[in-house]
Amino acid sequence: MCNPTASPTAMASAAGVSVVITSITTTSSGATPAPTAAPAPAATSDDGGDSSMMLIVIIIGILVGCVALVAAGWFFYSKQQKSASVEPESRYEHNEEQAHSWFQGKLCAIPAELQSVLPNGIPPLPPGCKWHFFISKQEACGKELAEVIARTLQNVGFKVWLSQDFQTPDEDAMREGVLQSAVVLLLMTHGIFRKERDWVTRVELLSAIAAKKAIIGVNPGGTNGFDLDTKTIDPSCPDECLAGVTDYFQPYARAITRLTVLGWATQIDDRMSKLKQIVRQYNERDGIVIKLQDAIKRQSGVAPVGANAAADEWDPSVSFKLRQHDAATDETRDKYHASYKSQDAQIMMEAMDGISRAGALCTVVHNAQSSDWFQTWKPKCLAARGVIVIYSENYRSNFTMALQKEAEVILNLYRKKATTVFVLDPVLHSSADLRVCIMDKSAGMGDIQGWIKFITPFIAKDGHGRRFSSSDDTRHSADVSANMTTHGAPAVQVVVEE
Repeated sequence: MCNPTASPTAMASAAGVSVVITSITTTSSGATPAPTAAPAPAATSDDGGDSSMMLIVIIIGILVGCVALVAAGWFFYSKQQKSASVEPESRYEHNEEQAHSWFQGKLCAIPAELQSVLPNGIPPLPPGCKWHFFISKQEACGKELAEVIARTLQNVGFKVWLSQDFQTPDEDAMREGVLQSAVVLLLMTHGIFRKERDWVTRVELLSAIAAKKAIIGVNPGGTNGFDLDTKTIDPSCPDECLAGVTDYFQPYARAITRLTVLGWATQIDDRMSKLKQIVRQYNERDGIVIKLQDAIKRQSGVAPVGANAAADEWDPSVSFKLRQHDAATDETRDKYHASYKSQDAQIMMEAMDGISRAGALCTVVHNAQSSDWFQTWKPKCLAARGVIVIYSENYRSNFTMALQKEAEVILNLYRKKATTVFVLDPVLHSSADLRVCIMDKSAGMGDIQGWIKFITPFIAKDGHGRRFSSSDDTRHSADVSANMTTHGAPAVQVVVEE
């Protein structure tokens, strides 16, 4: 009997016991087979959908991360490029050490072929220089080559002065570029030394020589190349140093060809090896200056030709055989002659430049190591409107017989008021002072009376059997100070005739 008060749980338990007993009983009697379990209903699971969704999320996350990395990389790259485009002088204007570090940092851009000649990266610029290379060329057949070489050097990290990069540079800009460059890279194309190339020879190369800058010659070869082999005029030098070249520049042309002349590659793959040679010459620029100065003296006839000749063996009695434009080429221009020591050749070159820029001609023409040099010098002096005396310490300390003979001629002319004397003391004056005096038609320049007092005890007696006296010349002139200063130089003393 059922207990009406029993709990539902108890009732369910009782019913379950009854079912089990019935099942056991039926099975044991064999009347009916054992019941088979009913198949469980199919489970409805979302595992496959969840996996696909998870994969999509992961892919999207990876893409977003990549985009973020690319954006960040582009940001930093742009910032670095902008920083690199600023020159070290402007970024580190007051910190040379940091500027040098910037150049060393460019080592990463230097090709492996140049590592041996640039072990510490691009070298810092020498004091007073803004450029590593000044490229000297003729526009007709050297412009494209200059562009190629300049860009090749710049891509490595060098600073190059190239006229194409400036808006119509004038003569002063060219000269300033030379003076502010460590070396001059001369593209030795055909006819580069001819008189038509006045800016190359007079402005660029002579300025470089006067400033003791190294000159590195690069010969492109081919039809536009400099002919180093043809020597029909003089077996000792190429015809290109003589044919069509002004007399005064011939010694310099010959001297430049005595240096190592490099080549250039027409094939892009070979250019790095040629660039390596240029860089090696740049590193040896101090030695090149010495070789060039020595070659100039030898080609001008003041140095011995022996293999063991030393600098102190040079004949000091022979003036530096520097030759300027022949006066016969332009009879309308005033002529100026000169007297100076061979050791002052560089100062004389600057004076010649001042004379030329004043629109006049310098007629210094000597015969190298010749016994008749005076017969060549004197007529030029007699025909000149004025005479420049480089009154230097070298002049005063070794007043040779040659200088005494020249001084006697100059003094005679001065006493007769037949010439104008410009006494240029390198300590006090510059070529700019000389240029101004010539342009202003001044009656003289410098301490003429001091020069006369110095030479009087040395020079030979005149035709009346007496020595020249400085008092004889006092009546011809009066020294006055000219309020003229050029580049901070002291005032130049100008002589005014009565």
